[in-house]
Amino acid sequence: MNDTPSPQDAPARLARLENRLTRRNRVETAVGAIVIMLLVWTGVRALSHAEAGAALLAGVGHLAAAAGVAFAVIWLLLREARNRRRSDEAPDAQAALRQRLIDESRLLGSAGGWYVLPLVPGFGLILAGAVVNGASIPAALIGAGTGAAILAFIWWLNDRAATEFDRRARQA
Repeated sequence: MNDTPSPQDAPARLARLENRLTRRNRVETAVGAIVIMLLVWTGVRALSHAEAGAALLAGVGHLAAAAGVAFAVIWLLLREARNRRRSDEAPDAQAALRQRLIDESRLLGSAGGWYVLPLVPGFGLILAGAVVNGASIPAALIGAGTGAAILAFIWWLNDRAATEFDRRARQA
């Protein structure tokens, strides 16, 4: 039994992939918008009470984190638009599918740079604000470790998905 998909299946596989990616992008954009609104709201509230350094750091940190999320969402949408154009330019559905899988693998494989790293300055400032506000060093380390673990998990998930897209591209 041959597990390699046939070229005749390529149009349907490409349509399914495009539907999944469109759904994923809608969810990521909606979640990103909600997170941005919450971070901006908490940042503005902290800055409105910023008589001390801690509130200032926390406020700026929340706004920096919001900017990081906005950057990630915009980067995702711009890359997806470019990737869709590249697959549309392919000579046939099989080539379009392969190109789309390769582009998706590259996008997700680079998520550390466009998704994770833009969040680090904001998280760092929020953590610094907590320390200046009197959080104990162990509590700050737990917060930093938790944040780092979440970001590492996001990075790992994207890398894992990139590997899967790469495998599928080689089979396409």
